[in-house]
Amino acid sequence: MLKLTRFYKKRLYTILCLFLMACGGVLVCLTIFKENVLYFVKPADIDLKKDVHKKIRLGGVVKTNSVHQQGVTTEFILTDGIKDIPVGFKGILSDLFREGQGVIADGTLQDSGIFQATRVLAKHDEYYIPKKNEKKG
Repeated sequence: MLKLTRFYKKRLYTILCLFLMACGGVLVCLTIFKENVLYFVKPADIDLKKDVHKKIRLGGVVKTNSVHQQGVTTEFILTDGIKDIPVGFKGILSDLFREGQGVIADGTLQDSGIFQATRVLAKHDEYYIPKKNEKKG
């Protein structure tokens, strides 16, 4: 049987306490981050019953012939090729927003099945050149 001296017992307890404190710190960090992280979700991954009133980051492509604007209110359909989700947004959209363009929308799913976006971000490819710089290049 292994007999531990007083010095090794103290070292073992110290290492064990440090390990437990590190595990506790990691657990606290993960708990905090879980509440504040928004994951990218495709329309096919949305459950119309479970995801109502949850904060969601929805990503997909704006469906052709689905954009309807009236003042600063815009309605369009976001699709991933499998499922379509109607989206409503009140605000000014980026110049990059158009049909067939990739979009990420932050917001919540309403009881009616319409995704109410609070922010809409249009994606662009690596060849994007802003309008004011097009003439220079």
